[in-house]
Amino acid sequence: MARQENQVSVRGLQQRLAQQERELAQVQAQLKAQVEERQLIAQQLATSETRLRGILAAMTDVVLVIHVAPSQIDEIEIAPTHLSTLYDHELDWINETVAAFFAPETARLWFDIIQRVLTDKEGTDFDYSLTLSGQEIWFSARISPLDPKTVIWVARDIRDRKEAENQLQQKNQLLERTLEELQLMQNELIQSEKMSALGQLVASIAHEINTPLGIISSSGRVLETFWQESFAKLLNIWQGYPPDQRGQLLALLQNIQPPSPPLSTREQRQLRRHLTRSLEALGIEEAALVARICSEIGLREPPLALMAQMSDLTWLDWIYQVVTMRISTHNIAIATDRAAKIVFALKRYAHSDQSGVRSPLDVESSLETVLTLYHNQIKQGVTVERQYTPDLPPLLGYPDELHQVWGNLIHNALQAMQNRGELRIITRATPTAIEVEITDSGPGIPPEVLPQIFKPFFTTKVAGEGSGLGLDIVRKIVDRHGGEITVTSEPGCTMFTVSLPLGEPTEERAIPALGN
Repeated sequence: MARQENQVSVRGLQQRLAQQERELAQVQAQLKAQVEERQLIAQQLATSETRLRGILAAMTDVVLVIHVAPSQIDEIEIAPTHLSTLYDHELDWINETVAAFFAPETARLWFDIIQRVLTDKEGTDFDYSLTLSGQEIWFSARISPLDPKTVIWVARDIRDRKEAENQLQQKNQLLERTLEELQLMQNELIQSEKMSALGQLVASIAHEINTPLGIISSSGRVLETFWQESFAKLLNIWQGYPPDQRGQLLALLQNIQPPSPPLSTREQRQLRRHLTRSLEALGIEEAALVARICSEIGLREPPLALMAQMSDLTWLDWIYQVVTMRISTHNIAIATDRAAKIVFALKRYAHSDQSGVRSPLDVESSLETVLTLYHNQIKQGVTVERQYTPDLPPLLGYPDELHQVWGNLIHNALQAMQNRGELRIITRATPTAIEVEITDSGPGIPPEVLPQIFKPFFTTKVAGEGSGLGLDIVRKIVDRHGGEITVTSEPGCTMFTVSLPLGEPTEERAIPALGN
């Protein structure tokens, strides 16, 4: 019995031993796996360290690991980067960089930047300069957070970039000066072209001004003669009439309205013949004299009632003298207005605004200014058809430049028609722009020429009549206003359409250089 119990006890011990051996084997296997894993990790760490050292050795940047205390920099670790390829004294750069973290003029600025990176948990970039061996060197730093109290600071030499930026800035400044000079030359060229157009108009403008001056001079002599020779005589005649006849004469004077515009010579002859026949049919003596006086003062029907009461025709001469004085006064007023209008148009057209400020422009008034200057050419045989849209909104632009646009287009149209034909000007408004159409009945522009008319220095005119810059400048002025100009042409109809935006363009376009 006892033997059996011993045998059972031995088997139990053997089983426990076997179990412990198995557990020990498992522990040994786990330890072996952990050792192998740690060996692999150590190998990987060694490889990573080797790679990192290789990367750092290849870097020509300074790399700092900066630990921050609550109110100051606690520790700076310097990574072993390779600076000797760029600097003979690499320690100078490292020492100067580290010293800047504690220098009074930079310490607070740099600490605040680092603190902001840690607070925002986001990297940042900034440029700074150090003085190394007496030379100012610029760096670009990238600061990134590593943990709540640590950042990595990577700084790179950007001397070449800064030098390139400085050179670029100098070139930009030179370009700006060149552009200003070019703009000035462009404005002078535009003004020169405008003066050239005015030069071609000098003779006709002088004639246009001389005509009203001649009218004023002639009418002035009539008035002078009246006051010197006729006034006293007519006053005596007037005083000799009884009150009722005076009233009839005054009523007749008030009813006489000299025709406006004055009758032409042909119309006066026709009226005189008609009145002569009518008076002769009534048996009026001196019918031809009465008809002549009535036709010259604009009476289409003779005053038969007065003629019946006052057989002496002295009163008719008195009426003629007074009406002639009134006509002369009226002619002086018209001629003065005409001369003032021409001078005003010339002044507006020749004006050069160098302020560079846009101002409101009445398109219809601007067109009429140019038509006034070309009146002498127009009256030679050109019919002007105006189709102006009423109440056009004002256009915000440069009035003197737009005068030049209309002047050039109208001048070209008149030249194409040789001052004989039809000129049609149409204005219209769209929701976003004002359009002006200028159409002439000239021979048209040949299809092979049409694509070239806006090129600088291109002209089909004979030498001395054109520089070839007119339409090129017109296009550039329209471009500056943010608009566009188009042209269609066939024999008997050439139409230029200028579209200019309402309001001020969001982007101001300078007038480009000629040929661009």
